[in-house]
Amino acid sequence: MALLGLVVLAVLGDGAARRHETGQLFDRVAAAQASLTYADRRLAGLVAYTSPQLSSPDAPPAVRQSLRAVLQDEAADRLPPLATRRDAVAGVRLLPWHGEERQARDDYLAYLDLRQQALREAAADLDVLYQRRPKTTRARERAWAALRRLGSGGQQARVDELLR
Repeated sequence: MALLGLVVLAVLGDGAARRHETGQLFDRVAAAQASLTYADRRLAGLVAYTSPQLSSPDAPPAVRQSLRAVLQDEAADRLPPLATRRDAVAGVRLLPWHGEERQARDDYLAYLDLRQQALREAAADLDVLYQRRPKTTRARERAWAALRRLGSGGQQARVDELLR
């Protein structure tokens, strides 16, 4: 009977630990997503604002170069906050046997790494900002699928909110 009690306690404790880990992971993914959304909106706004001059043959080259530098600086400025958010996601502690949680975290980190790489490249060469990134899209889809799998048990609404 004592053994059965220990097994029940272990199962309940593992369930509580899993819920805590998943909640922590979702909180940190939400913060990272907020940083990504902010970076995307800032850059898109600046692109919209500067595009008429950037693409105008009448704009002096010095003006076009200056506007390109503004966009590149903005891409570079988005890197430190995103790195902080990435480190927070990586810092989620998971029990060794919680493989699904680990897979979701690792898939999301792979996606964040590709997004950071894109910003670093845009900071060095603005033209890469306009390139398609199918590898990033696939990494995002893998991360979303892994996070959705964790969303069972009443967390599905939270996952859906994260992934909007």
